[in-house]
Amino acid sequence: KTEEQINAIKEKSLTYLKLNKMLLELYRGGDYDVKNLDILNKALMLAPLDSTLWNYRSKILNINFSQELVNLELGFTVKALSLNPKIYTVWDYRRLLVQLLNEKNLLVLQTEMDFINSILKKDGRNFHCWNYRRFLANLLTGKPAFESDLEDTDWLIKKDFSNYSAFYQRYLCFQNFEKHTEKKTEMEFIKECLQIAPNDESLWTYFSLICGKEDLQFVDELIQTLGEDDARPFIYKAKICFQLGLKEEFQEAKEDLKKIKGVLQEGIVKEVLG
Repeated sequence: KTEEQINAIKEKSLTYLKLNKMLLELYRGGDYDVKNLDILNKALMLAPLDSTLWNYRSKILNINFSQELVNLELGFTVKALSLNPKIYTVWDYRRLLVQLLNEKNLLVLQTEMDFINSILKKDGRNFHCWNYRRFLANLLTGKPAFESDLEDTDWLIKKDFSNYSAFYQRYLCFQNFEKHTEKKTEMEFIKECLQIAPNDESLWTYFSLICGKEDLQFVDELIQTLGEDDARPFIYKAKICFQLGLKEEFQEAKEDLKKIKGVLQEGIVKEVLG
């Protein structure tokens, strides 16, 4: 970093410390005047992870509640999220705002859902945004949130097969598949993805989590398609066999791994074999 950048960081830090000291004194003194939100705006834009300041903000909001104030607060969280959309404190506060506006208000909820989807379209790897989305989906549809998430992870994954956050949300959905969705349909989806992007780590990780003994045949078919120089199908076949307690198949997969050449692959083999 340049000297100018270092000085700018120092200046911001000093400004935040000054504002933080002032706000803590107001908080401890029980001063919940709405005008203090202006000071909080400046401090939280510098340090949006400061949960104490968000708690103070929440108390000011509750004491001075009005729909107009809540709408202004929603606007502030948009500014905070524009700096960094992966800050959990901002999402927690926005959840509070929606609840205060009336969580049964369909117009409010649909507007929020549109806002969330716009963020996920820009970057689907946002764990906190996904959590918030499940909260909204449950309020909006009255259905288990995983049903809505399942549909939305389809296009996110096909847009970017390395979207681990989308796969994680899909895995949460998978926990309910026994009751609501046939596993066979999901396996066909992931097999289709693997055939398009056979070297993607996120795809294989997800496949290994939901794979059963009956699905190992697909791994063998993929090995034949890709050729025996590609390590990844062998690696995950070994991992899956180990997870399923298939000792004989695991030993066979280990032997296959040992035959694969390449320094990188040797490192992976060592990781799998322990």
